[in-house]
Amino acid sequence: AENAVLVLFASMYHNTEEVADYIAGKIVEEGVNNVRVYDVSKTHVSYLISEAWRCKSIVLGSCAYNGGMHPMMELFCREMEHYGLKNRQLALFGSYSWGGGGLRALQGFADGIGWEASAAPVELAGKPDNDKLKQFDQLAKDVVMKLN
Repeated sequence: AENAVLVLFASMYHNTEEVADYIAGKIVEEGVNNVRVYDVSKTHVSYLISEAWRCKSIVLGSCAYNGGMHPMMELFCREMEHYGLKNRQLALFGSYSWGGGGLRALQGFADGIGWEASAAPVELAGKPDNDKLKQFDQLAKDVVMKLN
């Protein structure tokens, strides 16, 4: 795999999308130029799988959806389990408004897939603002440190 970072997100109200863009920007600021960001609800899963095979580090983020992760992120995760891709680094983030569930479901995926954690998971409650986004700085730094 290339020393590249793939950031995939699933968002309903653009909150998780804002976080994904913020994390990708911070990763670039830390010196990694090979970063791709995709919305799993707008990009066919076949392209996402191809990118996952190419990239050494994968960052997944999902909003909460009926107590779980977004259905399109769930599809991607299921496909990754099916393909059995190995030797990847994984960081997780999520967002929620009520009871959560997106990050919790992603952690279940992480436990099963066996990829190496590159950062501690981070979750956002509500709409992102400058102060709330800063909690994702360490995640981005950890992803870059693990990649190098």
